[in-house]
Amino acid sequence: MQNTTFQTGMAYLSAAYGTELCRERLAVYWDQLHPLEDDAFLAAVKTHVAVGQRFPTVAELRELYRQQCLPQSRVHRLPPPRRADAEQARRVLDDLKGQVRRKQP
Repeated sequence: MQNTTFQTGMAYLSAAYGTELCRERLAVYWDQLHPLEDDAFLAAVKTHVAVGQRFPTVAELRELYRQQCLPQSRVHRLPPPRRADAEQARRVLDDLKGQVRRKQP
C-alpha cells in the first residue's frame, strides 16, 4: 500500500470517530497493514465507518479487507457430497483395498 493511501484511510477513520491518532499507534497500524492493496484497504475503511460504532482494530480492518478481496464464489461453502457420490467413493475404496490384498504375498 502507498503511504498516502494509508494516511488517507487513517485520516478518514480519525475524522469519522473523532479520534486523535498518536505517532506510535499509527506506526503499529502501518506495520500491520502496509502489505494490503490500496483500493481494498480504502474500501475496508469505508465499510467499517458505515457499520462500526468505534475506531477499528487492526484485526477488524484485516477481516473487512479479506472480505473485499475474496470473490463471492469463494465465500460460499461447497455443498455436502450427494449420497450417490459417497456410495461411489466407498465402492472405489473397497475395490482398491481388494487390489492391494491380491498383490500382497
